[in-house]
Amino acid sequence: MTGILPVKLTAPLGFGTMSMTWRPEPPCLSESVKTLSHVASKYTNFFNGGEFYGVDNLNLKLLRQFLEDCLRNPVKRGPLILSIKGAVDFAAQGPDGSKAGIDRSIANIVSHLNDVRDKYPKDQRPQLLFEMARVDPRVPYTESIGYIYEHVKNGDIDGISLSETGAKTIEAAASVAPISAVEVEFSLVAQDIRHNGVLDTCKRLGIPIVAYSPLGRGLLTKYCVEDPQRFLDAIPEGDMRKAHKLEKFLPENFAHNAKCLQALQEYAQKHYKADLEQLAVAYIVKISAQNSANGEPTIIPIPSGSTIDKIDRNFKATPPLTDEDINNIHELLDTYKIIGLRYNAQMEAFCFQ
Repeated sequence: MTGILPVKLTAPLGFGTMSMTWRPEPPCLSESVKTLSHVASKYTNFFNGGEFYGVDNLNLKLLRQFLEDCLRNPVKRGPLILSIKGAVDFAAQGPDGSKAGIDRSIANIVSHLNDVRDKYPKDQRPQLLFEMARVDPRVPYTESIGYIYEHVKNGDIDGISLSETGAKTIEAAASVAPISAVEVEFSLVAQDIRHNGVLDTCKRLGIPIVAYSPLGRGLLTKYCVEDPQRFLDAIPEGDMRKAHKLEKFLPENFAHNAKCLQALQEYAQKHYKADLEQLAVAYIVKISAQNSANGEPTIIPIPSGSTIDKIDRNFKATPPLTDEDINNIHELLDTYKIIGLRYNAQMEAFCFQ
């Protein structure tokens, strides 16, 4: 690993692009590019995407157009950083950590992005991270990381992120290559990393966590709290929350969980005149600060949004939570326990491996 360092993530917030392309009726690319450029100009230089986030490489096409737009209209937040998930075998409906699978996935990603990246001035060239979407149980993880690392060493990509990995797997990966980030779900309604060793391991190794679904796939929003049944009924048939029967959204679990969401919204209003979105992001930012030894972000939430209005609401200045607030919030979570797996039993088998 001599001479190659992890890509440094310094933004306190990032942006997730999945909802822009992986949905039954995605918005047109030109509008989404405007939205991403708005985020880059106002909020962050770190963007998260996926090779499989939509049909026919739609997410990669979006990110390519975004890079082209920023090349014409440079942003001043430092070089853009893209972290892209891949290495999925759709025929087998699972991850593919083989050399062939990783080589194919990275080749596809760089074929969409690298010629545009190469047009940037050297000091502003967007940096590209690759992450296997899930651990492939058929291939030793260190071998998979080794295959990816070859692409770092030859310059195809700039760094490696991990996705849905457990503490021991993170340790193993870090022994093979520099790891730039670990992407896992973390929010007020998904607390696993506080208890399963992932947060402690990343802190010890100095690897930042990228917290996806910081708004709980829409649960942690004012819209959900104001009318939970309307929120549930409005989820379209093709949406993964309904199509894959994600357990927190099953009617019997959802009705129970709504009580916790209401308590959290009331806390945000009472103490900060804020909405649940702002509390949800502020919570992760404060946990990150508590976990930091040097003031740099250790947990980077990546809220999303398909329109500028939604994004401005999600990224709006977050309330400055105190240690006492965190203790109070944890007491609320213990009192109104969230029930249901993050996914479903079949999909959950690939989490924190």
